[in-house]
Amino acid sequence: MKYLLSFLLVGMFSLSMSFPSGSKVPDSFMKLVEANELEFRMPDSFKIISTHKNPDMSYDFALKSKTKDIEIRYAIMPLKDLVDSFEKSKTDTSMKVINPDAKFAKMVLWMSTYNIADSVFGGFDSLETNPMYKALTSFPAEDVKHDFNADWGAFATLIPRKTFAKGYDHCIIVVIHKSKIANACMVYLYNKTEDTNTIFKNEVFDALRFRE
Repeated sequence: MKYLLSFLLVGMFSLSMSFPSGSKVPDSFMKLVEANELEFRMPDSFKIISTHKNPDMSYDFALKSKTKDIEIRYAIMPLKDLVDSFEKSKTDTSMKVINPDAKFAKMVLWMSTYNIADSVFGGFDSLETNPMYKALTSFPAEDVKHDFNADWGAFATLIPRKTFAKGYDHCIIVVIHKSKIANACMVYLYNKTEDTNTIFKNEVFDALRFRE
């Protein structure tokens, strides 16, 4: 995390399952993690909480700090079926399938940000001219590889909708991408600026990463 921390700070200031709360990471989530070449290390300072059904963005797993008003939500998007369909579409002209590459992962981040942000930018002619899309900040390739073993990653900061995160005033959303494997989304919710010191700790910020 030390490689991405300074970059993230500069940027900041310039499919769902339901699990019960507890201390043991459910086998269902760990199977999803392992099936998509990810690894998850439970931070000691957090506990597992139930997922919150909402109209904005589904997610697979959630944690809450034992001592601070911080919540982390995780969503994993397997890419195998999309990759298979895209490869098939190369020879089957009747199929129109988007390439699930890093550009697609950026669109996933934009859509997630669009769905959970309290304010939505409008008045744009295309995705590339949308101010919210342009505001997404990609991590340097070397750093996202080192910290997440990912091929691409980016983040956005926003004020979350109350329907998505009642009780939280701030949000950092991160998406990491492993080519032909999966996209993983981490949503960090908090109220105090100083709480980012906890979020940016190695064992917290990159608790979910792709396996070496």
